[in-house]
Amino acid sequence: MASPISRTSSSSFGTKNEHPGYANVLAGDSHLGQLLCKIELSQYWSKSIVIVTFDENGGYWDHVPPPQIDRWGPGMRVPTVIISPFAKKGFIDHTTYDTTAILKLIETRYGLPPLGKRDKNSKDLTAALDFSGANIADDKRVCKPEPKS
Repeated sequence: MASPISRTSSSSFGTKNEHPGYANVLAGDSHLGQLLCKIELSQYWSKSIVIVTFDENGGYWDHVPPPQIDRWGPGMRVPTVIISPFAKKGFIDHTTYDTTAILKLIETRYGLPPLGKRDKNSKDLTAALDFSGANIADDKRVCKPEPKS
Protein backbone atom coordinates (compact mmCIF):
# COMPACT_ATOMS: atom_id res chain seq x y z
CA MET A 1 0.00 0.00 0.00
CA ALA A 2 1.42 3.38 -0.98
CA SER A 3 2.06 6.03 1.61
CA PRO A 4 -0.66 8.71 1.69
CA ILE A 5 2.11 11.29 1.41
CA SER A 6 4.21 10.25 -1.54
CA ARG A 7 5.53 11.84 -4.69
CA THR A 8 2.49 10.63 -6.58
CA SER A 9 0.06 12.23 -4.13
CA SER A 10 1.74 15.67 -4.07
CA SER A 11 -1.15 17.19 -5.98
CA SER A 12 -3.37 16.41 -2.98
CA PHE A 13 -1.21 18.58 -0.75
CA GLY A 14 0.13 21.03 -3.29
CA THR A 15 3.68 21.62 -4.38
CA LYS A 16 4.19 24.83 -2.40
CA ASN A 17 4.10 23.30 1.08
CA GLU A 18 7.91 22.92 1.36
CA HIS A 19 7.81 19.19 2.13
CA PRO A 20 10.96 17.33 1.08
CA GLY A 21 10.81 15.01 -1.88
CA TYR A 22 8.29 16.80 -4.06
CA ALA A 23 7.99 20.44 -3.00
CA ASN A 24 10.35 23.36 -3.49
CA VAL A 25 11.26 25.47 -0.44
CA LEU A 26 11.82 28.63 -2.48
CA ALA A 27 8.47 28.25 -4.26
CA GLY A 28 6.79 27.67 -0.90
CA ASP A 29 8.43 30.72 0.67
CA SER A 30 7.47 32.85 -2.31
CA HIS A 31 3.86 31.61 -2.15
CA LEU A 32 3.70 32.33 1.59
CA GLY A 33 5.06 35.83 0.99
CA GLN A 34 2.41 36.47 -1.67
CA LEU A 35 -0.37 35.29 0.64
CA LEU A 36 0.91 37.43 3.52
CA CYS A 37 1.08 40.50 1.27
CA LYS A 38 -2.52 39.96 0.16
CA ILE A 39 -3.61 39.85 3.80
CA GLU A 40 -1.47 42.84 4.77
CA LEU A 41 -2.88 44.95 1.95
CA SER A 42 -6.47 43.94 2.69
CA GLN A 43 -9.08 45.60 4.86
CA TYR A 44 -8.65 42.72 7.33
CA TRP A 45 -4.99 43.35 8.22
CA SER A 46 -5.67 45.52 11.29
CA LYS A 47 -7.54 42.59 12.88
CA SER A 48 -5.37 39.72 11.64
CA ILE A 49 -3.06 37.28 13.35
CA VAL A 50 -1.32 34.91 10.95
CA ILE A 51 0.46 32.00 12.63
CA VAL A 52 2.88 30.07 10.44
CA THR A 53 4.19 26.77 11.73
CA PHE A 54 6.61 24.57 9.84
CA ASP A 55 5.40 21.25 11.26
CA GLU A 56 8.24 18.98 12.28
CA ASN A 57 10.61 20.11 9.53
CA GLY A 58 12.29 16.76 10.05
CA GLY A 59 13.00 17.64 13.67
CA TYR A 60 16.69 17.06 13.08
CA TRP A 61 17.73 20.63 13.83
CA ASP A 62 16.58 20.50 17.45
CA HIS A 63 19.33 20.22 20.04
CA VAL A 64 17.20 19.04 22.98
CA PRO A 65 14.75 16.17 23.43
CA PRO A 66 11.10 17.27 23.17
CA PRO A 67 9.05 17.64 26.35
CA GLN A 68 6.42 14.98 26.92
CA ILE A 69 2.94 16.00 28.08
CA ASP A 70 0.99 12.93 27.02
CA ARG A 71 1.15 10.21 24.38
CA TRP A 72 0.55 12.84 21.66
CA GLY A 73 3.52 14.99 22.49
CA PRO A 74 3.94 17.83 22.05
CA GLY A 75 6.73 16.09 20.14
CA MET A 76 9.42 17.83 18.17
CA ARG A 77 9.77 21.54 18.68
CA VAL A 78 8.77 23.47 15.58
CA PRO A 79 9.56 26.96 14.37
CA THR A 80 6.57 29.29 14.52
CA VAL A 81 6.26 32.84 13.25
CA ILE A 82 3.46 35.25 14.16
CA ILE A 83 2.74 37.95 11.59
CA SER A 84 0.31 40.56 12.83
CA PRO A 85 -0.06 44.19 13.79
CA PHE A 86 -0.55 42.73 17.29
CA ALA A 87 2.82 40.93 17.26
CA LYS A 88 5.36 42.45 19.61
CA LYS A 89 8.00 44.04 17.41
CA GLY A 90 11.46 42.46 17.60
CA PHE A 91 10.27 40.01 20.26
CA ILE A 92 11.39 36.40 20.52
CA ASP A 93 9.17 34.32 22.78
CA HIS A 94 11.12 31.56 24.51
CA THR A 95 8.00 29.99 26.03
CA THR A 96 7.51 26.31 25.22
CA TYR A 97 4.23 25.84 23.37
CA ASP A 98 2.60 23.09 21.39
CA THR A 99 0.19 23.47 18.51
CA THR A 100 -2.83 23.58 20.83
CA ALA A 101 -1.57 27.05 21.83
CA ILE A 102 -3.14 28.32 18.60
CA LEU A 103 -6.54 26.94 19.61
CA LYS A 104 -6.03 28.27 23.16
CA LEU A 105 -5.31 31.74 21.76
CA ILE A 106 -8.61 31.72 19.86
CA GLU A 107 -10.46 30.48 22.96
CA THR A 108 -8.81 33.11 25.18
CA ARG A 109 -9.31 35.99 22.75
CA TYR A 110 -12.99 35.26 22.17
CA GLY A 111 -13.96 33.88 25.59
CA LEU A 112 -14.73 30.39 24.28
CA PRO A 113 -14.70 27.28 26.46
CA PRO A 114 -11.92 24.74 25.84
CA LEU A 115 -12.68 21.75 23.64
CA GLY A 116 -10.71 19.35 25.85
CA LYS A 117 -8.08 18.94 28.56
CA ARG A 118 -5.16 19.55 26.24
CA ASP A 119 -6.22 23.06 25.18
CA LYS A 120 -7.60 23.83 28.64
CA ASN A 121 -4.10 23.38 30.07
CA SER A 122 -2.22 24.94 27.15
CA LYS A 123 -0.50 28.32 27.07
CA ASP A 124 -2.11 30.76 24.62
CA LEU A 125 0.60 32.72 22.70
CA THR A 126 -0.48 36.04 24.25
CA ALA A 127 3.06 36.55 25.58
CA ALA A 128 4.06 37.33 21.96
CA LEU A 129 1.15 39.70 21.32
CA ASP A 130 0.13 43.21 22.34
CA PHE A 131 -3.59 43.93 22.08
CA SER A 132 -3.30 47.49 23.44
CA GLY A 133 -3.25 48.95 19.92
CA ALA A 134 0.25 50.42 20.29
CA ASN A 135 1.63 48.36 17.40
CA ILE A 136 -1.23 49.27 15.09
CA ALA A 137 -0.48 52.98 15.45
CA ASP A 138 3.16 52.27 14.51
CA ASP A 139 2.28 49.82 11.73
CA LYS A 140 4.96 49.94 9.04
CA ARG A 141 3.79 47.70 6.26
CA VAL A 142 6.24 45.62 4.31
CA CYS A 143 4.14 45.00 1.20
CA LYS A 144 3.52 47.58 -1.45
CA PRO A 145 0.35 47.58 -3.57
CA GLU A 146 0.84 46.18 -7.07
CA PRO A 147 0.86 48.89 -9.73
CA LYS A 148 -2.40 49.18 -11.61
CA SER A 149 -2.12 48.44 -15.29
